[in-house]
Amino acid sequence: MKRAMIFLLAWLPGIALSAEVRLPGGTAIVLTTTSSINSDTSSVGEAVTATVTTAVVIDGVTVIASGAQATGTVNRKEDSGMIGQSGKLTVEFTSVLAVDGTSVPIVATKTIEAKDEVAGTVVVSTLLCPLALLNEGDAAILPAGTQIRAISIGDVTING
Repeated sequence: MKRAMIFLLAWLPGIALSAEVRLPGGTAIVLTTTSSINSDTSSVGEAVTATVTTAVVIDGVTVIASGAQATGTVNRKEDSGMIGQSGKLTVEFTSVLAVDGTSVPIVATKTIEAKDEVAGTVVVSTLLCPLALLNEGDAAILPAGTQIRAISIGDVTING
């Protein structure tokens, strides 16, 4: 029994406890937004988060876990306005955390535009009442739970 233990202890240092895995550039990663983002209440540069929907597995090794956090920003927004002008919103995700804590660069962009009501507002104001011009359009809203497809940028080595 002692010989078996000695053999195991001599042999264990040669075993890698984690595998080094290369995540190739162009790998698809599905994200899900964690909170609602509204064009009327958000601001350009505001941080936004999402989580990874499905784990990314390379050669049987999980390199990005399901639930891993992705970070990004609001990079364009237009408030809804008078005369039925709709709100517009663009968010961009730029990184996601791998299982070893490595920040993996990604690209994922989502643009939302609310339904524009300008034409209807102008017609109603012309025919019925000029006060209809005060009709405000809808905000663009990216709801929590929205799935967004991201792509990894460049090869990244991860200790899985």
